[in-house]
Amino acid sequence: MKIADEKPDYGNWVSRKFIFIPFVLCIVFCGLILVHLYFSILAIILFVISLYFTYSRYLFSPKGKDIQTQIRDLVVANLVCVHPRKVTF
Repeated sequence: MKIADEKPDYGNWVSRKFIFIPFVLCIVFCGLILVHLYFSILAIILFVISLYFTYSRYLFSPKGKDIQTQIRDLVVANLVCVHPRKVTF
């Protein structure tokens, strides 16, 4: 049972797939460096992408700067109800 004052948990807007898929591909391309040195460029790019999404997930989370909740609160605060009793379909 939920308490009335408890806020719902929407999860994080940055999916873990955005972190893990580039990281796994980075590991694959690190292994392919033995075949050709050009794969190191792709490995570095994928590693930077993985770091970027890791940091973004941290900033959106409550452990970070909680940007996700700040955005949600700003949207709710700026909602304007013109006719609160009139519902149109």
